[in-house]
Amino acid sequence: MHHFLLVLTFSLAVFQNVMALPFLPVDNPQLRSDIERISRAGLLNLPLSSWPLSQAAVRRELDKANQEEIPAELIAVVNRVRMAINPIPPKQLPQVSMNLSASKDPAVLRSFGDTTREQLGATLNVQGSMAGGYYQLATTIVKDPLDEDNTRFDGSHITYLLGDWWLTAGAIERWWGPGWASSLVFSNNARPVPGLSLQRSVSDPSELPVLNLLGPWSATAFIGQMDDERAINQAKLLGLSVAFKPHPRVEIALHRTAQWGGEGRPQSASNLLKLITGRGDNCYDSECREDEPGNQLGGIDVRLELPKFTLYGQLIGEDEANAWPAKKAWQLGVSGGLQALGLQGSWYIEQSDTRCASSKASGYNCFYNHSIYQSGYRYQGRAIGASWDNDSRVLSAGATLTASNGDIYTVKLHNGELNRDSLASSEPSLHSIAPQGAKLRQYSLAWQRPTGWGEWSLGADYSSQRFDEFGRQTRRAGFEAAVTYYWNQR
Repeated sequence: MHHFLLVLTFSLAVFQNVMALPFLPVDNPQLRSDIERISRAGLLNLPLSSWPLSQAAVRRELDKANQEEIPAELIAVVNRVRMAINPIPPKQLPQVSMNLSASKDPAVLRSFGDTTREQLGATLNVQGSMAGGYYQLATTIVKDPLDEDNTRFDGSHITYLLGDWWLTAGAIERWWGPGWASSLVFSNNARPVPGLSLQRSVSDPSELPVLNLLGPWSATAFIGQMDDERAINQAKLLGLSVAFKPHPRVEIALHRTAQWGGEGRPQSASNLLKLITGRGDNCYDSECREDEPGNQLGGIDVRLELPKFTLYGQLIGEDEANAWPAKKAWQLGVSGGLQALGLQGSWYIEQSDTRCASSKASGYNCFYNHSIYQSGYRYQGRAIGASWDNDSRVLSAGATLTASNGDIYTVKLHNGELNRDSLASSEPSLHSIAPQGAKLRQYSLAWQRPTGWGEWSLGADYSSQRFDEFGRQTRRAGFEAAVTYYWNQR
């Protein structure tokens, strides 16, 4: 109780509607639902698969919309998005917010918008504008974290505008992919890796011949330092995501990430060039192996946006063969809008499979693993991609709904098998949740109520059996509660 009172007195975190300018972050499923709904209605024409989104890109598109052409059922939705993307006026006082959160068995599986990571946590968030850019300073205190990191600065960043690009230094969460329950290549499952990033601030089509056929496009590149304890310490994490819309109803995104360098590994410019060009990857003789550039993933997303619903898919490969992803994992899904009984929002159904389906061997113990970078594609003990880690097949369904009084309801279901080969053989293998494998059936429900001073939120989940073997899920049922207060809200 002493620790809880200490956290209650000094705890501090971000109110969901106080945006981490200049980006629309990964912690707001209602905002993502609103944006996708008005995009299906033809009011936005920009890539939506790679988060955080640039506020400027969304604002430019909404400014083009004719108010008289907005369907009546979307007027409130458009107004919510416009409120969310208003810039912080120059010389305005910094916005300060504080959050108190407590949880019994925090959810192990993290989907788009999930925020709670520990049983007791607190974050002080200060954000504002400065000459040429924006800043956000977030200080989080947690009790008894599994990674032993009691004080964190996740979410902190300084961002400057350089022409049409945002240059950012800090640790911000990313989500690359069209899925709601997971992304195979980059999600909010692991804590954000601190580093430098460059992101296009607008999505206008290129004016160059041929490239202008790609339509609106966005791009993000980053390099980060993996500062946790690893088989190869001080490894770098690099990433590049490019998304474009050759047709208003079609979006294509290309992603590539890599772990590179670190203690005892080559870090020369020539070795980095090998990584970028794909040369020297997956070699197996000892001489070549000493210079192998890194552990890479790459693949493609496709979104087909129809008036009533969206079809999407993601294909990510552990290796490359003939310039195409090999040893592939996949995801397929459908999402759409919903309006009934005074509620409006979005729903989704998707399935993911993280076994290397095209591997000549069994395909197990392949995805997110590597023979040199033996900690795998993980950070602080969690997979950087799908939260159910490798060799898992999971069917997910969910919805985010907003009531007429502003209350927000989120429901989710996950059903499948984790670490399937170990589940079948009882032989343990490297896995961040279930080294012995596990059956999965989990239900969750969350409620949020915005107020004039902040926000209340409550959540609960129930699993048919324990599936986490590292002490994060000690019971089948979990609960969490949070209260947020903010000052200087615009």
